[in-house]
Amino acid sequence: MSTEIGIDACDFFYFSEFYRMVYGELLADITINKVSLLENLKLAKDNHLTLAGLLLFGKQVEFLKPQFCIKGTCYINEEEFWDKEDIGGKLFEQQKKGVDFILRKLRRRQINKDFNAPGELEIPALAIKEAIANALVHRDYFINSSIFINIFEDRVEIASAGTLPNTLNIENIKLGIHIERNPILLSFMAKFPDTGYTGRGSGIPRMLRLCQEKNVPLEFINDVDRQQFKVIFYRKSNQN
Repeated sequence: MSTEIGIDACDFFYFSEFYRMVYGELLADITINKVSLLENLKLAKDNHLTLAGLLLFGKQVEFLKPQFCIKGTCYINEEEFWDKEDIGGKLFEQQKKGVDFILRKLRRRQINKDFNAPGELEIPALAIKEAIANALVHRDYFINSSIFINIFEDRVEIASAGTLPNTLNIENIKLGIHIERNPILLSFMAKFPDTGYTGRGSGIPRMLRLCQEKNVPLEFINDVDRQQFKVIFYRKSNQN
């Protein structure tokens, strides 16, 4: 998807570091110019950043495309909140900040008699990390809506724009079946080691396994009426 945003909106320092880390080369050492390189990687077209290029490597994404950021809210009850945060930046940054927002709100439970031990999070951090990555990569970018992280006393919800594409349903994503709605985003997110994202369809089964191991109920809702896909982690500390 193309944009009207020029190449100068690309954070070339950030892109250079990414390129060096992933491909083992410095941009200064390759013969192709930067614009052609971005176009070859499907990050630019006709001297404008594609949407993927902007979201992955753009400057000030939250100002240029604020609808494609994350809105995090921590609620006292269903109608009142006590903390909220607008999470912007490149997709890699959005994932990290989104995960951090949730982790700061979770409780820890003492799992042995060592009072000085850090305790165990009520929801596995790796499952949350996977859920945020999936929301960023697989959401429908034709819908102008943010990703919403809603934290309640009894659950954590991550809602992204768009329902499951084509023939996918809840049962087959649990088996690892996936369709690539945003292949460029998926490809680059999988290359960035800090995301923990592989792009091989193993994320949902891994989330299920992690939550089952810790006895954390996990629910997926494909809401056709609201054009929204929702992941719900039920908070372990409130279970009887």
